[in-house]
Amino acid sequence: MKKSTILAPVLALYSAGCLASKGDIRLLQDDLTSMRAQQAQQALAQEQARARDDSLARVRLDSAIASITDVRDSLRALSVRTTNYQANASQALYDLGQQLITLQNRAGISQRQLQDLAAQLESSRAGMSGTGAGAAGGAASDTSAAQGPGPAELFKSARDQYENGAYATARMAFQQLLQQYPNYLDAGAATNYVGQTYEAEGNGAAADSVYQTVVTKYPQSPEAATALYKHAQWLIKSGKIDEARAALQRVVKDYPGSTAASLAADRLKTLPTH
Repeated sequence: MKKSTILAPVLALYSAGCLASKGDIRLLQDDLTSMRAQQAQQALAQEQARARDDSLARVRLDSAIASITDVRDSLRALSVRTTNYQANASQALYDLGQQLITLQNRAGISQRQLQDLAAQLESSRAGMSGTGAGAAGGAASDTSAAQGPGPAELFKSARDQYENGAYATARMAFQQLLQQYPNYLDAGAATNYVGQTYEAEGNGAAADSVYQTVVTKYPQSPEAATALYKHAQWLIKSGKIDEARAALQRVVKDYPGSTAASLAADRLKTLPTH
């Protein structure tokens, strides 16, 4: 309240000729005391209201800061999960590709059936030849027996050794096949199996060298695309990313429609960039 308002009764008394009594002055003093008390109460109430507002604002600010912190933590956790997911997805894709290639190599049903049929045919022919030679004379029979198994039989025998885990024995059998029958129809597959025996033994460098031979010597073989893809994987493992990219691009370009081409296209998407 303004001082002029408080002093208004005093001025009125003075203007009236200062005729006020002691009682009137006491009443005036009481009024002034009451006014001051009211002013003090109002000031206290305003201070308390400001304190409440400040406290409420502080609570809201703390709550907002806590919410922002929670959001940041959630984003950080989401970023970590996303990164881990991408890494796991890339590894899972690579593992799946390796499994598909293994299945493709080991379980090419139609090709396998043809190989087994050829082996059976060779065996049957050898038996018939031996029987006929025996009827004609002992010398012819000895000549037929000296010829030994044909390429299809050698291939089947070597493949069986590989599938039984006898990798060194299988490798020697495939190499013998390639040496005796260099023009064998499935020479590319036999060479690829040699690479797989090294890979199964953990000799990646030797396996990669053989896979490169499959690509260069038997580019039209069904195994060439897979061999080139495996060569690209070895380059990636060796840190030669640019060379690996070129090899994967070659798989896609030279062997479209193959399983290896599909895997190579997916692998190209996950290769690191400079």
